[in-house]
Amino acid sequence: MDISFVSLLCMAFSSLLLLMIQSKTEAGMVVKLLHSNSFNNDVTHDAVSPVMSRRRRSISYYATISIGDPPVPHLLQIDTTSALLWLQCRPCSHCYRQRYPIFDPEISYTYKNQPCEPSYTYPILVPDEKTISCTYTDEYGSSGTLATETLTFQTTYGDVVSTLDDVVFGCGHDNYGNLANGLSGILGLSHNNLSIIHRFGSRFSYCFGNASDSSYTDSILALGEDEAVIMGDKTPLEIFRGLYYVTLEGISIGEIMLAIEPSVFQRKIDGRHGTLIDTGSTLVYLFREAYEPVGKEIRNVLEKKFMKTRLHSRRLMCYHGNIRRDLTGFPVLTFHFSGGAELSMDKESLFFMNGPDTFCLSIALAKNMLDANIIGAVAQQFYNVGYDLQALVVSFHKIDCSVL
Repeated sequence: MDISFVSLLCMAFSSLLLLMIQSKTEAGMVVKLLHSNSFNNDVTHDAVSPVMSRRRRSISYYATISIGDPPVPHLLQIDTTSALLWLQCRPCSHCYRQRYPIFDPEISYTYKNQPCEPSYTYPILVPDEKTISCTYTDEYGSSGTLATETLTFQTTYGDVVSTLDDVVFGCGHDNYGNLANGLSGILGLSHNNLSIIHRFGSRFSYCFGNASDSSYTDSILALGEDEAVIMGDKTPLEIFRGLYYVTLEGISIGEIMLAIEPSVFQRKIDGRHGTLIDTGSTLVYLFREAYEPVGKEIRNVLEKKFMKTRLHSRRLMCYHGNIRRDLTGFPVLTFHFSGGAELSMDKESLFFMNGPDTFCLSIALAKNMLDANIIGAVAQQFYNVGYDLQALVVSFHKIDCSVL
């Protein structure tokens, strides 16, 4: 038999097997999330670009996931605007410092290079014909080899673990920037056939606790039809290029509905703008037409009592004071979505401490690579956020995650 025909037959069988694996719906699971809140003066960079917030100290929610066999633990930030699960790998031409040892595929029995597939929808994938492998480039600063591996998750059910075989992931050999708090990489949750969410059907949810409370341990990520929590007010979900857009109709502070044209929040015909839910960005980012009315109303309250700090700028508002001590009774800011759903930010999420005697507004002027208004992780604290990708709705329910 012709050798080239055998090779093609093997490749075809490999593609069919992978398709069968990816189409299989796994049983659901609930994974405990850790969090960090390590704002410092680098937050001024965060106001310029969400990419900087991913690479510098910020709020992040992450899962401990073990990779390979034998399993090696890694910390991965959950990100609803990333498609791929990727982590730093040896050999490493450029890697940043992380908490756990960098993953070495050479010592894992289950690591396999994965060829590029026509069905993959990902920004940059380049086939390597010599090694029959696939090179990826992530939009947030990682590039390397596409591969499959075994993942082991620590669930919320005591010592019970859940294992997934043949998960497609990015083995990053060239990684720029610096994920906060020693994280190893990203757990992508966007709507993409490379995303892990498609192993569990069409539903997932997460619940974020207070990022300022280092002792809070009840934040969770729930994957699968039976485990995802879809409760509370719902609003239509629009998926465009794999990202999760919602229809924001207005913003109020206290009893005052701000004078903002709804068109500021809408996505244009060419795909730009709109309003995104993004767990990988720390802050809320608003275009100028929305940011200025919000900033004006908040300044009217704050500047009667508080002095600006040197960090204060047109893109980020910072004052001398303490949130818990000085902001009792501060009016709640509420995002109003189509269908009647609401997401509210009280003083604990509307502001963050940036040092012992400085607090800053958690809303910044949008100037980001996603070119959109962004509802970041800080606004999603104290909420369970549920996604039903078949019904195309997202739900917001204010709750203490410990009761879920």
